[in-house]
Amino acid sequence: MKAYELLDSESKWTQRVFARDNTGSCTFVNDPKAIQWCLAGAIEKCYHRLHTEIVDQLWKTLGSNLHRSITEWNDANDRTYEEVYELLKANDI
Repeated sequence: MKAYELLDSESKWTQRVFARDNTGSCTFVNDPKAIQWCLAGAIEKCYHRLHTEIVDQLWKTLGSNLHRSITEWNDANDRTYEEVYELLKANDI
């Protein structure tokens, strides 16, 4: 499964934690109870061993001078689900 398939609706995306369960509590990305993931959490869940390479690819796409980390980019107050989804989809991640 690709990360954009995991985050195929806004209800599956979150900010400020890697994953949440149905109560909104923070959980591990691979917890069977997880129902929401941030950008980094979705990448970790879908590409566990390739996580660093995928993040590096996105870092280059975004321009490392613009953001200090993928997590900070995801968690920006004005970030939208559409921006996260389009980034993943455009990079086939």
